[in-house]
Amino acid sequence: MSRGKLLRGYLLQFLRRAYPHGIYAQDIVDVFKHDFHIRTIMANVTYLVEKGYVDQEERSHPAYRTRKVTIYRLTPKGMDLTEQTISDDGVVFDEVEELEEELGL
Repeated sequence: MSRGKLLRGYLLQFLRRAYPHGIYAQDIVDVFKHDFHIRTIMANVTYLVEKGYVDQEERSHPAYRTRKVTIYRLTPKGMDLTEQTISDDGVVFDEVEELEEELGL
């Protein structure tokens, strides 16, 4: 089983917990950076954006107006995938509990 597929499933489940609100990119990295390289995390987030499961939005930083932050939010299509009313061979949910144990969550 590919760790990328497991990571994508867990990212979607993580974003689902915040739905309908989004999560800052830095917060996503902070949660997973101890077990995955930052490039791996962001590559898998990009995959989810490109597939239409996650929206990406840039906003002004709340404290530093000259800086931008990126927020990721689950889309309705992403919600359908987490509820398994649709499927994608590139995303695995069956093993998410295993990954949670592996990450100590």
